Amino acid sequence: MLVGHFWLLNRHRGGGKLTFGSIDVAKEDKKKSEAQQVPGIHLSIEDLCSIASKFAQQGRYEDAIELYEQGIKVYPSSLALKINMGKARNMLKEKEQEDKRRLMGMFKEERSKKDRLSFQLVSLGNMFIGKGQFEKAEECFKVSLLHNPENFEARMELARAYYRMNDYAAAIRELKAVVQVNPFVQEAHALLGRSFFYIKIC
Repeated sequence: MLVGHFWLLNRHRGGGKLTFGSIDVAKEDKKKSEAQQVPGIHLSIEDLCSIASKFAQQGRYEDAIELYEQGIKVYPSSLALKINMGKARNMLKEKEQEDKRRLMGMFKEERSKKDRLSFQLVSLGNMFIGKGQFEKAEECFKVSLLHNPENFEARMELARAYYRMNDYAAAIRELKAVVQVNPFVQEAHALLGRSFFYIKIC
């Protein structure tokens, strides 16, 4: 038979396999059939692992995992694909944990900056209190609480400032917030009592 070159067509007895020279036709047909199970894609296990590995090296673990999953559908008995997919999943988990730690670190750093600014504003407000500039002090305490709503000192100082400005309703509001956080502040209770008293007689 002439096909490009002369090949000897042999049929082995008992096996029923066709060979062209040294080429095992049955094995070649099986490989082609496996590679053609996905329309338009002709990738071997080695090809799939190589591409997925490059995805993983680029940090694209989701793409690598998806490729391994598709490959396992084509080659369900491939241990290499399953092992590599497990490794990719572990790397994705580690990346997510590292991203979480990094974000938490950034959040803590930002929180720390706001806390420092909040306490600095309290000190500035107290300076204005010492000068009798209560309105400026009030603004400092308000801004301090914007940066850190849990700044107990800023809340208490704001209540004192309102009390000194005879704004008893505002003082009561802030003092109630103070007592809600810490009900054992004696000064807060004392100022509350006096504020309620002055509201009644005004």
